[in-house]
Amino acid sequence: MIKTRLTDIQLAYLVGRSTSLYLGGNSTHGYVEFQGSAEPEGIEKAVNQLIRRHPMLRTVINEDGTQEVLDSPPAFKVSFEDISQLSETAQNKKIEDYREKYSGRIFECGKFPMFAIHAFRLGDEIVRYCFDSDLMIMDRSSFEIFFNELELIYNGMEDSLPELKNDFFTYVNLREEMKLKNAQADEEFFTEFAENFPVSAGIPECRSPKFSNMPFTYTEGCINGEKWQSIKDELARRHIIPTVYLMVCYAKTLAKWSGEQRAAVNVTSALRTIGGRAFSGVIGDFTELVIAVADFSGGKDIYTVCKQVRKDLRRSMSHYAGGGIRLLRRISELHGIENGAPCPYAFTSSIDENGSKLKENILGRTVYQISQTPQVRLDCQVYEDSEKLYIRFDYPLGVNDGAAVAQMHEFMLEYAENGFADYPAKLQREYNQTDWETENVTIQQLFARQAAAHPDRTAVLCNGERFT
Repeated sequence: MIKTRLTDIQLAYLVGRSTSLYLGGNSTHGYVEFQGSAEPEGIEKAVNQLIRRHPMLRTVINEDGTQEVLDSPPAFKVSFEDISQLSETAQNKKIEDYREKYSGRIFECGKFPMFAIHAFRLGDEIVRYCFDSDLMIMDRSSFEIFFNELELIYNGMEDSLPELKNDFFTYVNLREEMKLKNAQADEEFFTEFAENFPVSAGIPECRSPKFSNMPFTYTEGCINGEKWQSIKDELARRHIIPTVYLMVCYAKTLAKWSGEQRAAVNVTSALRTIGGRAFSGVIGDFTELVIAVADFSGGKDIYTVCKQVRKDLRRSMSHYAGGGIRLLRRISELHGIENGAPCPYAFTSSIDENGSKLKENILGRTVYQISQTPQVRLDCQVYEDSEKLYIRFDYPLGVNDGAAVAQMHEFMLEYAENGFADYPAKLQREYNQTDWETENVTIQQLFARQAAAHPDRTAVLCNGERFT
């Protein structure tokens, strides 16, 4: 039996389940529904072969901060319901009830499995599959590996599967070695970065926000293929990758709604090469966090900001083994953030990846998906499908002002379309439009409300001292 400690990000996800934490009470979880025609019995058999092949699929996460591989786990079962005789309305109700119950599932620690598949038969050769997993065992790239290999096994092509020469636990050990080797340089970088970190007032909250155990919802929109291609052509001409550009567009949106000139974004990445060894075909959580800060002060245009962010990211990536979680802790220490998330605005891009298996695979075509992460207020996800660019905001209900999130999403879509147009007149007019309907309250009442909602946040800085 293999047993090892969790990585920093896995441990943060585990701790984030606690309802005592700001924006806690949730697991890091992905839920996807597919509609296709594959037979559940065949899927179940193929999944069990995958479990035997990939140690992380038979791994359990323990509450003591360790993870262990089960040598002989019980057989995995695809739960099944035949609802083909029900009306379409009744079928939809069944699916919606399941979605409401399990789309925010918290898998129990110490128990196998930490992922699930449920199948609804809707008609002849029509099956709705509901797949969900704790992301401590599988990152986005691992989903790709899972569905690609599931399809090969289901179709009797398991002999074509590549040999696995490494596993996730080897990665964990190499990462720890590198972290120890570069500890001093990482600490110096973290301290410098944290000292200059832009602590933000944040985007608008609900009137009476709730800060733990919240279900997530989403809003999504797209840029048409022709327009998106023209944007990519312009980015290529300026030597800017689309991911950096969209990250800056997201940061611009956050800056506008928080009333700041600088905005920080929590960027998720998965680096599958470490110590000269590649882990490209391995299932596991290879997620690392990199904090990007975009500075729009002085009327900088988006090209200038993109160049600076690109430069800063390169420097940050040289310290990735040190861990973005350690950097966030240092920021919290220096800025007196005792019970909060110093950078609760996540950004995930699959623009430069092959995300086809998450859109369509042996289980069918994606018809619904939602993800959630503890201590995240807004999760911006960008991806391409059918040549279009999709921009999606996942966020916890009961925390953010939903109307403000919708406006932010609309702004980001339009800003991404027109970022190189030197602040189009419409965007400039909207940006400078500062009048809105407000409550009939005094500034003293607003201050008291904010102080009651966030009593531990810094209110005054004086001669190096901080007062809440």
